[in-house]
Amino acid sequence: MVNEQLKSIAGSTDAEKMDTWFNGLISSIEMDKFLMTEDLASDETKAFYKAVMSDNVEDVLRQTRVASTMYFIEKMIIDFLSEIKKRGVEYNNLALDMGNSKILAWIELKNDDEKSEDNLIMAEAKVNAKYHDEGFHISTTIVEELDQITVPEHYHVIGQ
Repeated sequence: MVNEQLKSIAGSTDAEKMDTWFNGLISSIEMDKFLMTEDLASDETKAFYKAVMSDNVEDVLRQTRVASTMYFIEKMIIDFLSEIKKRGVEYNNLALDMGNSKILAWIELKNDDEKSEDNLIMAEAKVNAKYHDEGFHISTTIVEELDQITVPEHYHVIGQ
């Protein structure tokens, strides 16, 4: 909803943009109030408003941090997968593990596939350059078939 409003106000004056943005914010808050009154709000929404209404700044900031981390980690994964696809990286296994500010990628390539390895390194570099200023990064472990190393248990296999 907010993204649609932002697109529609791109050519507006600053005052019009401000009015549109605040009207959208107020509408969202009114919708959240309705959902909370009817006990239809998500647990996350309830927890957020509970923290805000209790003036618990630390809890509000913690929840905001969790939400922003989820946002950036998701965007990084999408960008990384798009980059390796765009660059034609051929792999046997792809697995990920996520932390508070990082993604660990485990990728098994065919033996001596230097082209895929080089392109994988460039994909990682591009994603890291994009998200570095936000404090997020990806670290890739590259193995080959000959290594015969299984994916560590804490990783989640997403592609074979």
